[in-house]
Amino acid sequence: MSFPTYSLKRHRRAVGIGVTDAHIGDVEAIIKQDHAEARTQVYSELVANRLGGLVGVDVATGAIVSHDRGVRFASLRLANIARRATRIEKKKQFRRASNRYADQCAAIAVFDLWIGNEDRAGNLFAGIGRNTEHLIVAFDHGRTLLGCLDGIWEALDYLRDPNLTVTHPMAGTVVRGRCQLMIERIQNITEDLIYELCDLGDTCGSVMPVDQIQLGKALVERRRFLPQLVDRVLFPEEPSAGRPS
Repeated sequence: MSFPTYSLKRHRRAVGIGVTDAHIGDVEAIIKQDHAEARTQVYSELVANRLGGLVGVDVATGAIVSHDRGVRFASLRLANIARRATRIEKKKQFRRASNRYADQCAAIAVFDLWIGNEDRAGNLFAGIGRNTEHLIVAFDHGRTLLGCLDGIWEALDYLRDPNLTVTHPMAGTVVRGRCQLMIERIQNITEDLIYELCDLGDTCGSVMPVDQIQLGKALVERRRFLPQLVDRVLFPEEPSAGRPS
């Protein structure tokens, strides 16, 4: 298996129309909501999900769900076979994952730097044992985008600043050439599409439309210095074309 699958709790009943033999069923999900320490959790999870799908990163699928106290984000729960993969937390685990999934790990690392995610440790499942399935999937993006710092405007300032100290657990484990492929993919996205994916057209929790538009602008600006950010964070010990050796 090379793609994530999710837990189906049970079939309930046949839909009864059409020729696809469709059934109504219950899919397990982890429900997340905005709270005092993550005021943009729902919005950031959703937009990170949309952006990950756009650039080809395997991000655990999720969706906005309604609730009598406001919208929440339902992150689909990985099926048992996927949950038997290793939760990647330590440097040696990231190195093993990068050795086995060179393209995917490089893509995830660059994607993280673009969306302001320094919280990847512990939020990546990968099969790194000899007999595990071939699988790697990223999850939990509440501390990215407008949630990468405590306040929305602080997060926007962070995303626009090319000089802040940034860390990533995949530093020194990924391949520069494979990172370049993801950089080019992100840079080739049209600005209009980035704005479209960030702008939900309505308030989402505490995130107003004006904040969503500002996020789109920040991501467009951030990708301009993304190559330098990747070089500085992921390859700190290597000389580059942009620095004297």
